[in-house]
Amino acid sequence: MIKPSRQSKLRNQKIGTILLEGPEWINSPARFANSGWLDPIYSLVNQPMGIRRNAFSYSVFVDNTINRHKNFLQPLVRYAEWNREIEYKSNRVRKWPIIKIIQHVLNKKESKRVNELLFLIDESFSKINFLKAGLITDRGEPDNCWPDDESKITFNSLQVKRWNYCQRIEFGIGENTELNPVILEMNQSLANYIKKLCVNDTTKNYRECYSSNLKEIKYKTDYWYYRPKVTG
Repeated sequence: MIKPSRQSKLRNQKIGTILLEGPEWINSPARFANSGWLDPIYSLVNQPMGIRRNAFSYSVFVDNTINRHKNFLQPLVRYAEWNREIEYKSNRVRKWPIIKIIQHVLNKKESKRVNELLFLIDESFSKINFLKAGLITDRGEPDNCWPDDESKITFNSLQVKRWNYCQRIEFGIGENTELNPVILEMNQSLANYIKKLCVNDTTKNYRECYSSNLKEIKYKTDYWYYRPKVTG
């Protein structure tokens, strides 16, 4: 028999991971004359090894409303911070993970800067150093998987997703950060900027759409909407 506190932690791990990865899309308020939805075109998830360590995500959403050709919604950035350390230490039964989600609608100046940073990320992706491995049948790793200097080993958990309306890419930066230092640098720059914009925003978040009802995670649903509360 699983203890209630342990069951609560397992449940919140599932919910927290889904919230960290982000919604399928975000709905603008119906009161807007040009209401619609925003789809994710970029996300960076940092979920470090070890449940005692906090996890973070940074993402960018843009208007992708069907049949819209003008009066587009302003782009939006999203920052999520999951306090896994407190959850792990506490034996309190919780129905929801301790996760902070903040959205921020970009103004023209901010949009210009995000655009510049995304261009730099796109350029870095065109030069990915992906190690040649072929068919691995013995769980062996390709050469140069780890840096020669053990002190430079970083147990990286950064997962990047990017969509440019033509192509999609998902890339794990990996433990040997010397393989793709520019990709790491560019993504960290955008992540820092997104966090800077979001942490001081106390306006209400828009509704987020998920494919599963996170309050009843054993049941599948067509759509489930959730509006994260702002605690700033």
